[in-house]
Amino acid sequence: MKINEAEFRELVDFDKYDRDVQERLSLLANEYNSGNPLPFLKFMNNYVSWNGYFALGVTALTTAIGVERDLFRDRELSIHLDCAADRSNYVASFVFDAARDEFNDSNLPQRAPHRTLSQALMLRLGEIYGERFDLNHYFKETTELKYLNKDVITGYLGQRFFAAAPSQEKVFAGMGYHASSEIFADAEFTALDNTIKTQMPDLFSKLYKNMVKITDKELDAYHWIRVHSGHGSAVEQAHFALALRSIQKALEYTPEDQHATCINAVKFGFKLFASDHSRFFQLKV
Repeated sequence: MKINEAEFRELVDFDKYDRDVQERLSLLANEYNSGNPLPFLKFMNNYVSWNGYFALGVTALTTAIGVERDLFRDRELSIHLDCAADRSNYVASFVFDAARDEFNDSNLPQRAPHRTLSQALMLRLGEIYGERFDLNHYFKETTELKYLNKDVITGYLGQRFFAAAPSQEKVFAGMGYHASSEIFADAEFTALDNTIKTQMPDLFSKLYKNMVKITDKELDAYHWIRVHSGHGSAVEQAHFALALRSIQKALEYTPEDQHATCINAVKFGFKLFASDHSRFFQLKV
């Protein structure tokens, strides 16, 4: 038994999610074009804050899979050696590929975690609007945003699955949450990229290829959006493919009579992130 992308896409109404995201971004762009950029700036502050936890979630999930040596076993070894039978690190390696990108963007010659790239964007927005607004006052994390950020970590760890569920099911729930976060991120970053380019072209010109010094590097203020967009490097598409591969490999090394239970846990995690995604895009700014 396996699960594929088509089965994931049947779990939620992606068209509705896309419409909701586009509607929210268009409203922010309209505010911006009417002379009030503050709602868009506050949204970007929230978006950068929320996204900053996904790299940590991916790393936590990598570890959560790797330590469960009894869960993922090669039961077809020609020579039985218990120490050589666990495949947890192999399953985790597909998740770790996403963490590798998150902590050092492979498209750039200098070390640049995606968190640092997003901070470069915010610093550039500060340069553009800092004289007009007290951004330290407006760029705050609300209590609701802090709860959402915390829920990213517990979602990746499967800790929001049924409390009494065995660790195996929680790990699969975490993998479903991860897969969902990647597929949704691809759509929302692409929408954000489109909105800025087509509805806020003056802002795009102020961001694109404008270099910002952060840590000891000069980084392009727009690279964080571009690298995640489907019109750029499409890194989220690649990460989803890896997330799906990790689930398929996990099932391969799980007894067949447990597959249905594990896939149900994956689907729970997938739908859980979809719910968190809606919560974020409904945050007030």
